[in-house]
Amino acid sequence: MLAKQGWRLMQDQESLLFKCLKARYFPRCHFLEATNSPTSSFTWKSTLAAKPIIQRGSCWRIGNEASIRVLRDAWIPNHPTNKDRELIMQNFNRVDAEAILHVPLSRRYFPDSLFWTPSKSREYSVRSRYQVARQLHKEAKWVESSHGVVGRVVWKSQWKLKVTNKIKVFGRRACRNILPTRMEAETKIHALWNCGMARDVWVGCSARLQKCVGDQADMLQLMEFRRANTQLATSSRTSNLTRWRPPPLARFKLSFDASIFKDMGGIGIEAIICNYNGEVMVALSAKGPPVACNEEAKVLACRRAVEFAVECGFIELVIKGDNHSIMSYLSLRKGLSSRLGQILQDMVCMINSLRWSQVLFVKRSANTVAHALARYAKDILDEIVWIEDSPPPAVEALYFDSNSI
Repeated sequence: MLAKQGWRLMQDQESLLFKCLKARYFPRCHFLEATNSPTSSFTWKSTLAAKPIIQRGSCWRIGNEASIRVLRDAWIPNHPTNKDRELIMQNFNRVDAEAILHVPLSRRYFPDSLFWTPSKSREYSVRSRYQVARQLHKEAKWVESSHGVVGRVVWKSQWKLKVTNKIKVFGRRACRNILPTRMEAETKIHALWNCGMARDVWVGCSARLQKCVGDQADMLQLMEFRRANTQLATSSRTSNLTRWRPPPLARFKLSFDASIFKDMGGIGIEAIICNYNGEVMVALSAKGPPVACNEEAKVLACRRAVEFAVECGFIELVIKGDNHSIMSYLSLRKGLSSRLGQILQDMVCMINSLRWSQVLFVKRSANTVAHALARYAKDILDEIVWIEDSPPPAVEALYFDSNSI
């Protein structure tokens, strides 16, 4: 809770509490640079005690670059420590310089701000703060758990099985390799799985267990292999096909997608706008900059797609994409304080400028046209635009979409 209070101080710098504490304890520096003093109050000392947790979990989001100390602050996401490439390459080593050049920047001017890195939504929570505190405690005390992270998912799923406790304990002992056997040279995986007599017992099982025979060294690896294959089979059975749906009458649908080209160090961006009859009004296939993750690629593709639609003069749009988190951010206006929050805010500003708009999430099977054009960007130099013409790379996908109308 003390770390949460410190985080609130940094996020709400217009509050009366922040102004009083800043005037008293850190008038000429940032909260993260503040130090303790013999005359400070118990409240301030308690807040400072949680400062290491905030320093570990926070990262600067670049705005006007007025508040960031380049060589001291954490401002490169997922890295230990207006872009001028030559200046950056001259003043930083190659690895740091490449990471700096990959940081996405906003089109607008706004102050620097901090975001919370441990949680997926980048929103501060007591739960994520607790995880950071545990990590700091482990690093300080050099404490290791008995089995580490190996098999963590297996342990959780094993204890959730609807069987008697003695079977759960037996399974845990088998995975930990602590079952008693009469022969010292016999391994647990041979006694329970590879042995001929054991195979005869497993044949009577309704599931196809013998299909996963491999080179597993112990029972824990076998359990992980079985769980992964079970999830894969379940997902393939439960996946259903979704087709493209037309927008409302007299309005247009904007679809976008992105593909990451690891061998080329960049991404492919696609945007296509169709009318109620499924006819292509305009389409774009372009190359984008290198990215750090798939979510960043989708966010940059979405921003470029909305910019493209505004440039073409469309003011009534249904915007659809196959990334659930991004579409939720845009529809609910959440996640604006995350690492990519400045890019999301750019899109929110452009969407608000439209006369009518709707943001929808669709499954990948309903976004095949966008995906085909995004992959096509790998073979072009800069960008290609089609006006009232079907893009050749997506003709087949457009045909299937038109049949679903």
